[in-house]
Amino acid sequence: MLDGTLLRLLLFVALCFLTLYLFFISAAVVVGITERLLTLDFKPGAYSTDSPIFLRWLAYAGLHMWAVVLIFSFLQGTNWIKIYLRIAGAKIGKSVFINTKRIYDPYLLQIKDNVIVGGEATIMCHLFEGGRLILGEVLLESGTSVGANSYLTPGTHTGKNSSIGIYTNLRRNTVMKDGEVLITPPSMSLRQVAKIIRMVK
Repeated sequence: MLDGTLLRLLLFVALCFLTLYLFFISAAVVVGITERLLTLDFKPGAYSTDSPIFLRWLAYAGLHMWAVVLIFSFLQGTNWIKIYLRIAGAKIGKSVFINTKRIYDPYLLQIKDNVIVGGEATIMCHLFEGGRLILGEVLLESGTSVGANSYLTPGTHTGKNSSIGIYTNLRRNTVMKDGEVLITPPSMSLRQVAKIIRMVK
């Protein structure tokens, strides 16, 4: 009797996990398709806040933020995040590992082969500047390594086999050479920075 109850309990728990797993996968597919439809003719450029593109982008951004919070936390580091990104318009090569949920505007993202995106890195293909929405492509060339908690902005293009250190913030339109390494220096007081500048001169 106890064995039958235990078996039913184990079966119930397994079905709950399977149902939850199927929910996240199907939600990622549905969100990816919806986002792609909302952003079909979006191109890099600057858009005023009263343009139709901006209003559609707002609808996309609201849906995407909901998905980041509720769905993508469970998919980062798996192949399902790459499937979602491809459906949403990103171009992703082979042997790519993405361990972040913080990818915004994937329809403007291209990731070549053998790229690693570290945990909680942010890839942002949009920003606001001068009261306008700026959309720009981000290209991660083959062999690029993006460190954990780094921040990439529109117009970022990495070189082949380049590395971006942890907590590194790349400004808009940063272009890296092949094999280049960019890191953020450790925190220093203004006095220490001034001393280093004097030493360099």
